Amino acid sequence: MATQHIDGQPALPYHRVAGTGLGVVCIHCNASSWAQWRELMDQLAPRHLVLAPDTHGAGRGPIWPTGRPLSLSDEVDLLEPLLRYAGVPGRLGRSLFWRRGCASGSAAAA
Repeated sequence: MATQHIDGQPALPYHRVAGTGLGVVCIHCNASSWAQWRELMDQLAPRHLVLAPDTHGAGRGPIWPTGRPLSLSDEVDLLEPLLRYAGVPGRLGRSLFWRRGCASGSAAAA
């Protein structure tokens, strides 16, 4: 997937945002969208900047790549600009992650 850029920086994927403070990124399971996290966002917003993106093929997220399977690398490429915006240092895998209710979370955190 080619990354889109705005003013020389990678563009952020479609996401919903709430609150201010320490950044929290809520990544939904494949058959869902950002809306999976609506209640949690409401609870965290008084203390945190909460970002909930739509990933490939979900909600307003980008379409899946054609001619090949979607990879974890595709998801990292999509989400990394949003993680940077939220203040997560470094690349995915070198930061603190909590996972809740999604089997792919273990692969992303490894």
